[in-house]
Amino acid sequence: MVEAGVRVRSDSGSVLPDMSKYPWLTTTLAVVMGSLVSPILEQAGFWGYCQSMLERTFSGPAAIVMTAILFALLPHPPIHVVLWPKLILFFFTGLTFSAMAYLTKSILPGIVVHVLGLLVFFTLVFRSEAAQPRPDA
Repeated sequence: MVEAGVRVRSDSGSVLPDMSKYPWLTTTLAVVMGSLVSPILEQAGFWGYCQSMLERTFSGPAAIVMTAILFALLPHPPIHVVLWPKLILFFFTGLTFSAMAYLTKSILPGIVVHVLGLLVFFTLVFRSEAAQPRPDA
């Protein structure tokens, strides 16, 4: 729940919203848009533009690692988790997308994998996480 622009914990103690309060169509559209917009923009920006620019100056492997580091340093959700494991996870995620873009010379395979990954997150992980009370609540 957000009050005055600040995210607060719900009654269950979770920082994730209870999507059962919204109509089915609204929830479905939110999941679909959340699963499409971020992958398309991130793939185009990081691997379509940034990595291709780095490949003009550096070797392919160096550009892959640099792009993965930049991707890992972004403020990814969830915000309340320990920083190092999240940095490692998103570094390897960025490394995977970087290698896919480099090897295929296309961002389309990365978009497909990214969309599917977020759909799994939103429909399985996000839903079960929202139902779990936080230990510090």
